Amino acid sequence: RTILLRAEGPVFSAGADLDALKRLRQAAHHENLDDSTALATLLETMVRHPKPIVGRIHGDAIAGGCGLATACDIRIASMSARFGYTEARIGFVPAMVAMPLLRAVGETQARRLLLGADLLSAEAALGIGLVSEAVDADRLDERVAWWTDRFTHHVSGNAVARTKALLAELPHLSIAEQYAAAARANAEARLDPDCIAGVDRFLAKETPRW
Repeated sequence: RTILLRAEGPVFSAGADLDALKRLRQAAHHENLDDSTALATLLETMVRHPKPIVGRIHGDAIAGGCGLATACDIRIASMSARFGYTEARIGFVPAMVAMPLLRAVGETQARRLLLGADLLSAEAALGIGLVSEAVDADRLDERVAWWTDRFTHHVSGNAVARTKALLAELPHLSIAEQYAAAARANAEARLDPDCIAGVDRFLAKETPRW
């Protein structure tokens, strides 16, 4: 019911392997494009995946690693973690990772992070919506467990999947198209087995357990 993205070691992810990036300078254009497309496909898959993805960010999430964290639906960070898109410091373009960042924090903050290439504390990241929660390290697993339990037992998996699909679609549409898509999603959800069962249980004064 839930995908948990976590890491081992002192950081969540320091980003791309720079030695591999150095080797790719000698590669043909199509090889570089294939490598870049693999990351783009991963990030798009995360956004479109029907299951909620919870990121457990225990340490620094930098560059591509920050993109991975930002592509999660729920991002729980340790207060000791730092966040940043530092690609411009080495003359690189944070192209693919800009996509989930724009969706998460909007263009003003995205420009600040992508162009300035500075690092943010977990508290600052929380302030701009880059993370969902920032907690002391000894509470990190507690909050991650709360969210995984929430998605497993307290909300409908079908409703979550339908909502994620709608959220993935809406930014690309005009206002009229957005409302039309929302109306379709609303109408289709009413016939979903989870919605039928959930409404029946609610009217019977029972708490739905999914």
